[in-house]
Formats: sequence, C-alpha cells, structure tokens
Amino acid sequence: MALELVKNISFILGLNNADGTPVNDMEVAIQYLDELSLEWKELQLTNMVDGRMTSLIKTSSKAKAVVPFINLIKTNNLPLVRIIPTLPIYQAEVVELIAPMDFFYTDLIEEEMSLIISFGERWLIDKADFPGKVFGKTHALVSSGVSPARALEYLAKIDFLDKENLALQDSILSLNDEIKARKAEFEKLKSDAALCAKKITELANELKTKNADLEKQAAEILRLTEVIASLNKEIEVRNAEIEKLLANEALNKEEILRLTNEVKALTLELEKLRKELVKVKADNTKKDTVIRQMKADIAAFKKDIKDMKTAMKVVEKDKGAVMAELEVVRDVIVEKEDALAEISAVREELMVTLEDAKLEMAKYDEALSLSEKEIEALTSRTADLEVVRDELSKEITELELAVTKGEDDAATCGAGLEVLSKDLIAKEAIIREKEAAIAAVILEKDILTSRISDLEAMNEELSRDINFDERPLPIKTFYSNIVSEIDVAKSKNEGAYKLSNISLKIKTFVTRDTEGVTSVQLLSKDTAEGVNSEMMSELSFDVVENNFIGTTPGNVPNLIGHTETAVRRILSSQGLRLNEVYQSNLSVPNGQSFKQSPAANTPAQLNDLITVIFSKHG
Repeated sequence: MALELVKNISFILGLNNADGTPVNDMEVAIQYLDELSLEWKELQLTNMVDGRMTSLIKTSSKAKAVVPFINLIKTNNLPLVRIIPTLPIYQAEVVELIAPMDFFYTDLIEEEMSLIISFGERWLIDKADFPGKVFGKTHALVSSGVSPARALEYLAKIDFLDKENLALQDSILSLNDEIKARKAEFEKLKSDAALCAKKITELANELKTKNADLEKQAAEILRLTEVIASLNKEIEVRNAEIEKLLANEALNKEEILRLTNEVKALTLELEKLRKELVKVKADNTKKDTVIRQMKADIAAFKKDIKDMKTAMKVVEKDKGAVMAELEVVRDVIVEKEDALAEISAVREELMVTLEDAKLEMAKYDEALSLSEKEIEALTSRTADLEVVRDELSKEITELELAVTKGEDDAATCGAGLEVLSKDLIAKEAIIREKEAAIAAVILEKDILTSRISDLEAMNEELSRDINFDERPLPIKTFYSNIVSEIDVAKSKNEGAYKLSNISLKIKTFVTRDTEGVTSVQLLSKDTAEGVNSEMMSELSFDVVENNFIGTTPGNVPNLIGHTETAVRRILSSQGLRLNEVYQSNLSVPNGQSFKQSPAANTPAQLNDLITVIFSKHG
C-alpha cells in the first residue's frame, strides 16, 4: 500500500540502562531529516516509561512541527528518523544519538492503515565506556542493540574457549611428538628385524650348502670303506694263495715273489685309503662343528626376531592408546569448535549496531548525493541566467548611448526628445525588472555556493567514517542506480529547467565472474592513488528520457522470498520502482527479501516507489 493512504504513524522504542534495568522518566525527541536543508527537524517530544516509548501521530494533524513530515509521507517519501535525549546523558560535545530507525511496516489497525516505525530494543552504553563510536563531528551513538551483560558474558566465554583451545593444541602437539617418537622406534625395530631375517636367510643358505657338502663326504667315506673292505678281502685271498703256494713245493719261487709283491702293493694302497678316510672324517668333524654353530646362530637370531615382534606389539599397543587419547582430545576440540560457532553467531549479533550505523550513514550519503545533483542543475541554471544578464548589460549600454545621443539632439528636436524619454522610461522599467531577476539569481547562487561548501564539508566528515564500498557491482544494477538517482533528482526539481538527455563517462574496472555476470568496480579517492589509468576501462552511458506510457499496474505484487534482481524485474514489468534496503538477518538466506512496504495486493499507481528489505549476512 502507498504511504499516502496511511492514517496513523506510530513510533516504538525499547530502551534499557547498561545494567539491564528499564529506562524511566527520560524525555526524548523524535527527529526527521529535512532533505532540502539537510537539517534535523524536531517532530515530537515524549517520555520513556518503564523502558518503553510509544508515540502516535495522526496524518490529519495540523501541528506546525508535524505538517512537513506528514506531507513527505503523503508523497510516498519516508525520510530518515532518529531519537535523541532532550538533555545530554554523557555531556558529549556532539549530538547524543539514542537510536536510528531500525525498520518500518504498514498494518491495518482498527480499520485504519497505520505506519509503524520501530527503533528496536537498545541498551545505553556504560558511562565508563563512553565516548562510544563518533560519526565525524556530528553525533555519537550512545546505545547498542545488544545487552552489555550478554556481550560481556559471551566475550568471557570466547576468552575461556580460546585459552582452553590453546591448552588442547599444546596437548595435541605433545601427543603428536610422542607418536612420532613411537613411530621412529617402531621403524627401527622393523629395520632390525629385517636385518635379522636377512641374516637368517643367508645362514640357512650357507647351512644348506654345508649339509650338501657333508652328504657328499659321507658318500665318499662309504665308498672308501667299501673299497677298503674289498681290498682286505683281496689281500686275504692273496695271502691264502701264498700259503697254498708255500705248501706246494712244485710252484716256483718267482710266482711266490709275484704274489708277495701284489700283497705288498695292495697293503700300501689300503694304508693310503685308510689315511684318506681319516682325513675325510676329520674334515667331516670340522664341518659338523661349523653347522652346529650356524644352527646356534640361527636359533639366536630367531629369538631376537621374536623379542623384536614382542617389542613391536608393545609399541603398537602404546600407539593405539596414544591414538585413542588423541581421538578423545579431537572430540573435545570438535565440541569446543561447535561452541565457538555458537559464539561467532552471537558475535555477528554484536555487530548489528555498527551495521545499523553504517546503514544510516549510507542514507546520509545518499541524501547528500541527491542534493549535489540539485546543486549541479541550479548551477547550470545560474550560468544560463548570467548569459541573459550579459545580454541585458549590452542592451543597457546601447540604451545609454541612445540616451546620450538624444540629449545632444534635445535642443533642436524637442518632439524627438519626448519620444526618446518615453522609450527610455519603458526601457528603464524593463532594466529594473531584469536587474531584480539577476540580483535574485546572484543571491540564489551565493546561497547555493554556501550550501555546496557546507555539503562538501559534511560529506568529507561523513566519508571519514564510512568505508567506501569497493566490491564489484553488476553493471545492470549500476546503471539502474544511476537512472534511479536521476529520477529522484527530476522528481524534486521545481525550477524552470529540467534534466533531459545525460551522457556519462566513467573510469572503472570491468570484471566477469564465473556465472558470466559483468560487474564494475569503482575506486575511492584513497584507493585510486597509484592506480595505472591505462589498466582501467572507460564506460559511456547515454541516459535518455523514456516517455513510458503504461497502464495502471493495479496491485503491488508479493515480493517476499526473491533476490533483488528478480524483484526489480517484477516491479519493472508493472511500471513500479524499487527502493532496496539491506538489513542483517541471519534467519533469512543472504540476498533474499523478507519484508516489503507497501504490502502485497495493495493498490498502486504508475511509477510508485516500493520499499523492499533484503537479508544481508556479514
């Protein structure tokens, strides 16, 4: 619903002392910002009762202080509103600001449309902590949107958790060092076990070779034993033959000698084989001793490996215990991180006051920007009037010459002098009118020049405490904002001149994000220093008046739950304009709208301004 249909305007504020007790019997003033003079005008005086302020103004009121504000509301324009104490609380040298406007909405109360302006629930800053945040040299915010007791409680909790986390981190580092030491010990045992296993393999291979040699020597001993037995049998045969020959006298001595030589030869060979057998047995005994030593070494190595495996199991068991302890510590850390997440959410809430102040200063800056556009238009008008003044000055000079010439001819041409006198009187009347107009323009120019100086000084003070927003802005939104500012300037212009076709050239950075959206990034005076202008792009905009002939849009659509782009598209399709406001609201997805004014299904006219509040995180 348009604001011009509002019948009642309600102002609501909750205010508490720093100790949490409600503020009582404090007189406060409700003020609004006059966009023409940029001065705060007093709207109404009221009292805080039991921590609550509720004030009502009817749009039918004829009170002198209220009428200008009501006229703004009836033109569908809600100015900035604030609450200050009538008497200083902290004796500050600047205006003590209790609360800026938090939000507003319209509602049907007792069959009358009402505009509710809320300043939220606030707590005065402890005097020991004053001065608080001072914006430039104009005012100081003396209240907070968060209870000091609650803030101190959460800050103490954050400090406690930070200290506990440091202790846990030290414990984790100690456990990690112990784990590294156990891992090093474990790796050394594994390396030693591998060396023992390698040695056992080498000894086993050597033992296998020795056993093969022993088997060969045993076979050789068996062969030699069989050969010796065969030789013994052959010697016995030969001895028997010798005895037979000796008994037989018929045999000759040569045969006996031959047999005797053969027996000797066999005996020598037998003795040689016996020596060889003794040597083989001696070697076999030595190798058997070596094999027994090798078996003893293998047994010792196996015992070492068994001991190492036992030690490795102990290390593994200790490692498991340390890892279990580490898991417990990590679980505690997770719990602490969850608690810190909760505290971080509260910390976000603590930043609401600063965000509100920045929003208020952004609105101040917007008001100043509009005034500067009006001044530029009036300056242009003054230049045109100065041209007219120059032309009139030329006419005056010409008339003075004509008068001089007429005076010279007056003696001889009385009739002509009378005509010239009448013409001179008429011209002088015209000149007086023109000079009066020029004087008014000069006075207006002097007033505007003084106002420009005041605005520049105020803008400089405000800029000191406002962080210039250097975030990339979608080019569509950037262009829409420019057109919207021009529309506002045109709507406020009541002079003889109007804004027409406008050409803009802007130096900026042009970027494109991963979703293909083209954005521009402006620079402040400070950040522009040292930037290579060759690296920037020049954008040219031609803003031409669109003689849009539309039909009555009917009712305001439901704009809740949409992004700014979607809302702007919906309103544009119905011939309506968007006044976007961003406000911290963690319960609504970032960038999504959660409140609108006028409400949905409210009758609307072409080019009506619809205010939509979008959620902003961080």
